[in-house]
Order: sequence, then structure tokens, then C-alpha cells
Amino acid sequence: ESGQQVYMQLLNKEQELKITEASTVGDVRIVDPAITQPGVLKPKKGLIILGAIILGLMLSIVGVLLRSLFNRGIESPQVLEEHGISVYASIPLSEWQKARDSVKTIKGVKRYKQSQLLAVGNPTDLAIEAIRSLRTSLH
Repeated sequence: ESGQQVYMQLLNKEQELKITEASTVGDVRIVDPAITQPGVLKPKKGLIILGAIILGLMLSIVGVLLRSLFNRGIESPQVLEEHGISVYASIPLSEWQKARDSVKTIKGVKRYKQSQLLAVGNPTDLAIEAIRSLRTSLH
């Protein structure tokens, strides 16, 4: 008897759904028929690559120009002299110290070499000689 009740409920539900489906009115109209292209469309690789190269060059030029605009460094001693600041010495970058302090990358981990004082490690370097010259001119 319970099976028959379940069956009757399912039949009633089916009839309700059919009535609901029949009462639904669709507002769908075909405005234009679908049109397909006669040939196969594929991406234009050459044009994409050329555009990417041009965009990359433009962005890199803009980056270089912005970097040079915001560079607050002093390029030469003449810049200081033009502003009325006297220059006692010009100390060059020590290539020896730069090589000693360079970064070693081992398996993606940065490791700095053991740094040594320039005056102890290479006392005849041009940078040390310039510092000695500055010391002499200040006394």
C-alpha cells in the first residue's frame, strides 16, 4: 500500500510538471541566421611576435629613460664644481674589492664571499692610493 501511495505521488508530480511546462511561453526569436566563415581562421603569429617585440622595446626604452631621470647620482667631479663645491679627491671603484664581494649563487641561495678590508687585502689598489691622497691633502 505504501508503494502505491508513492506511485500516485509520482504520477501527480508528473502531471503538475507537464502543466507547468505547457504554460511556459518562450520569447525566443531568431533574428539572423548563423553565418560561418568560408575559410579557417588562425592566429597571425608573425604579427603577434612583431607586436610583442615592439612593445618590449618601447617598455624597455621607457624604463631606461625613467631610471636615468630619477638617478640622483653624481656622474663626474665637474658637476660638483659647477655648483661651487670643491672636490678634494676622486676615489675610483675598486675592481678587486668588487670581485671579492661578488655574490655566489648556489642552488638558488645567495652566498656572499668573505669580505676583506681593501687596505689589508690589496694595499696598492688605486682606490687606496686615492684615499691616501685625500688624507694627505686634508692635513
